[in-house]
Amino acid sequence: MGNGYREGCPVPLGELRLARITHRDFQGKVAEGQLVVHREICEEVVEIFRELFELGFPIEKMRPIHHYAGDDRKSAADNNTTAFHCRRSTGKPAEFSIHSFGLAIDVNPRQNPYLVNERVIPEEGRAFLDRQQARPGMIQRGDGAYRAFIGRGWRWGGDWKKTRDYQHFERQIRRITRKSDRGDLPGGASSPRSSP
Repeated sequence: MGNGYREGCPVPLGELRLARITHRDFQGKVAEGQLVVHREICEEVVEIFRELFELGFPIEKMRPIHHYAGDDRKSAADNNTTAFHCRRSTGKPAEFSIHSFGLAIDVNPRQNPYLVNERVIPEEGRAFLDRQQARPGMIQRGDGAYRAFIGRGWRWGGDWKKTRDYQHFERQIRRITRKSDRGDLPGGASSPRSSP
């Protein structure tokens, strides 16, 4: 898993799987990508991306975070769709991100940026802030990509109240994240948070 996994992660390495995903790029060509996800959702993730493929929904690239030396910002700036990354929550360093459990996926960060206060992450996503102007690779409430995730019980960061994270989908599975509630995670971390 390279730099994506390290000792102290809240999920055992053996609980993660490498999903090989066929997708279309922005030129319409068939491409192969990889996502590291929790084993409990691996089959579901493959089904979701099969549906996106059939819809013709483009994905620029899909590479595990270790290709970016574990750097989320570099991955997002490269418009990389990614899932597992053992790290703390953005803005809440005492908590692990739900990405640390392999239960979240960020899709096309450039077309679907994360907005917090006045910041746009990645900065290249600023051109896609007008969510009414549908463009390839964008996710909008009610569209096919949205339904592919939401119809299977996922939650979308674009529906959050305080911030908007249009790239972010997560699947809460309590039996997987429950152990973190005991406060026994390294560094005093508590339960996972819904954030990129």
